[in-house]
Amino acid sequence: MGRRRKSREEALQILYSIDISGTVVHRAVEDYGEARGEPVDAFTEYLVYETVRQRDEIDQILEEYMTHWHVDRLSVIDRNILRLGIAEIMCCDDVPTKVTINEYIEIAKKYGGPDSAGFVNGVIDKAAQDREHISTRKRLPEH
Repeated sequence: MGRRRKSREEALQILYSIDISGTVVHRAVEDYGEARGEPVDAFTEYLVYETVRQRDEIDQILEEYMTHWHVDRLSVIDRNILRLGIAEIMCCDDVPTKVTINEYIEIAKKYGGPDSAGFVNGVIDKAAQDREHISTRKRLPEH
C-alpha cells in the first residue's frame, strides 16, 4: 500500500472517531498519533482538517449529487469516505481527480458495505464533473 493510501485510510479512521465520539479535531488527531506511537503525517492531517473545515460545503455538494439520500442517513464510513473524496478534490491540486476517485473506491471496498464502492464512485464522479463545485481547489502546502 502506498503512503498516500495509508494517509487516506488513517484520515478516514480519525474522521470516524470524530463522528462517533464528537471529539474535537485536534484532539482526535493527537489521540490517533499517540495510539500509534508516532505523529500523524502531514497529508493525513491536511485531509482531516480540510474535511472538517469544509464539512458544511462538502455536505451540500453531497446532498446535491445523492439521489434519494441524505448525508445524515449514510453509514458513518460511507459518509466520511465521500467527505474525504470531495475534500481531496477541492483541496489537492497535486492529485489528479481520477486518482482521487479510484483511491476512495478502493477504500470503500475495504471499509464499506457491499454497495459502498459503486455508490462512492457514482457520487464523487458526478460531483467532480461539475467544476463549479470544486472551484475552491487549493494547492497542498509543501512540507
